[in-house]
Amino acid sequence: MSIVLMILAGIVVLSLLVILTGSLVFRGKISREVNRLMSADESSLPGVIRADKLNGLPEPVKRYLNYAGVVNKRELLRLRISQKGEIRTDKEQKWMPFRAEQFVSTTKPGFLWRANTFPILVRDMFDGKKGSMRINFLGLRNLAIAETREIDQGSLMRYLGEMVWYPTAFLSDKITWHPMDENSAMAVIKAGNTTAEGVFHINALGQVEMFTAKRYREIHGHFELDKWMAQMEEYRDAAGFMIPFKGTVSWKLPEGDLDYFRFELTGYHRIS
Repeated sequence: MSIVLMILAGIVVLSLLVILTGSLVFRGKISREVNRLMSADESSLPGVIRADKLNGLPEPVKRYLNYAGVVNKRELLRLRISQKGEIRTDKEQKWMPFRAEQFVSTTKPGFLWRANTFPILVRDMFDGKKGSMRINFLGLRNLAIAETREIDQGSLMRYLGEMVWYPTAFLSDKITWHPMDENSAMAVIKAGNTTAEGVFHINALGQVEMFTAKRYREIHGHFELDKWMAQMEEYRDAAGFMIPFKGTVSWKLPEGDLDYFRFELTGYHRIS
């Protein structure tokens, strides 16, 4: 092998080692965040939900919780979810496939979502008080770190809308319910100094078909409050609860809807 080829081979190997090391460091940071989020509170033990716990809730929410199967079940405190899907930022962009893993603690309340859409690594989180978004290139360089009050609101709203994956959280004392009509109810959640709200749209069967809200969207370095919608479908049993396995998330903009996130659950594991 010529000296030139040996040098080129060495450069390739060194580059791969740098990328691998960067990825391991980034993933290590996320693992520590997961451990903090999921750390058990000894005073938080899953209680059994009795039928009278639903008293006082808006009728559509009662219908949903009965459909989801929460009565006589233990509360969901911590879980891990696996996903696959597609994501984009505008209509002109091609859909990018991703795989993700999400950890949820309903006692915080909070979540951590880590996704890989090569070569980009993404971490979205609400730690019980504040939100945080981090976008990284191959574990080597942060492309974006967002930690603002708008991110706090958006992250907590995400937790609220995704409660269909952990339906016993609908009964949290951190949530206030307001009836809208026979098929919808508004939820207001407060965690730390952050408040978020949204409307659950529930069909006659008891399935949440849609969650709508106003959420901050970043446009050229500043935030605008726009209409936001998550549609859910394909309900199936997971750990004894009926949850949606597929969905689409969209911005409802004056120029037309922008579907930007499609998901499908590929795994569901109850931790406690």
